[in-house]
Amino acid sequence: RSWNSGVAGGAGSPEELTALALALYGPTGEEGTTAAVRERETGDLKESLSEPEIAIWQLHERYLLAPIRGGLVIVDQHAAHERILYEEARANLYGGAGASQVLLFPKVVDLTPAELDALLLLEPHLKRLGFEISLFGERQVAVRGVPAGLSEDAALGSLQSVLASVDTLGEGGEPPEEHIAKTFACHAAVRTGQILNPVERRALVDRLFGTSLPHGDPHGRPTYVRVTMEELDRR
Repeated sequence: RSWNSGVAGGAGSPEELTALALALYGPTGEEGTTAAVRERETGDLKESLSEPEIAIWQLHERYLLAPIRGGLVIVDQHAAHERILYEEARANLYGGAGASQVLLFPKVVDLTPAELDALLLLEPHLKRLGFEISLFGERQVAVRGVPAGLSEDAALGSLQSVLASVDTLGEGGEPPEEHIAKTFACHAAVRTGQILNPVERRALVDRLFGTSLPHGDPHGRPTYVRVTMEELDRR
């Protein structure tokens, strides 16, 4: 079939035209193919999991399981939440500031001289994440607000980790915002062993598949595994 008859003349089948469009405008090579497959898979999973009657179970306080069309999806709750928090942190650090939730009673924290120096250096970044911190004494600070959506313990733990990691800031040419986002997300995410109620499970899965790259956490570890009925039948 000639070019004119197949495309300009409209004689090509929808499948042929789709293939041609992908060849002309879509990603090329193995990376492009993988990206296209992942995009289709993400869309399929989002559509399947969006059905409100789909139950999401928690297994050993570590994995979330949900039935989907054609099989089962298993989500690592920590890796998934880390991906969510990482993307939110990057958006806040590079753009507008994140929302802060005011603590009913400010938390007074003792700092080492090194931690105080790190706090003064990173204060603008921490404010963008949603922290509200003020000096309280010679080596004390009062944490008056933490990033919205986090428990007080998780927020304070992530703050301590970010301050402790200041020595590695900028290693390998990595922008400070990237380093802070990764450190914050890793230590603020829900942990293995943490019980999630049904609403929290649903919210975590929905937020994961609302990210730009739901397939892995910031370190490249998979966030979920999809198991087909064929594989289950074989096993």
